[in-house]
Amino acid sequence: MRWLPFLCLFPVFSSLASPKIVAINYVIKPYAIIHENPGRYSTAQTSVTCGFPVKILADSTQKEGLGWYYVQAGEYQGYIQSSHVATNRNECIQEKYPKFFSSLNLDLNELYHYGKLFDQINQIRPKVQ
Repeated sequence: MRWLPFLCLFPVFSSLASPKIVAINYVIKPYAIIHENPGRYSTAQTSVTCGFPVKILADSTQKEGLGWYYVQAGEYQGYIQSSHVATNRNECIQEKYPKFFSSLNLDLNELYHYGKLFDQINQIRPKVQ
């Protein structure tokens, strides 16, 4: 009987468990945004650059068909466009031309704006084939 109050708290603690990691993928676009919700106009959680490892979480399977993965990037959890990540780490343009990119001295605000730009560019599809 002494354990009854603690057993009542079990559902609360089990819901606080972190989602299961399904895979580790890498950002393949020069800049990308981790969004709060699966949508390119959703609030940004953080910005990431090419080559950054993201953990694909189990909750993403329901949004995968919509072109979004639920990921963890560092301490942030949110959604990233599936076209912005790949299973293999590719050579990034920042690695090919490090002197050029280091001379840009981009701050976090500028990384955010470039990430938003890449979100918009990804949606443009040519109509002529």
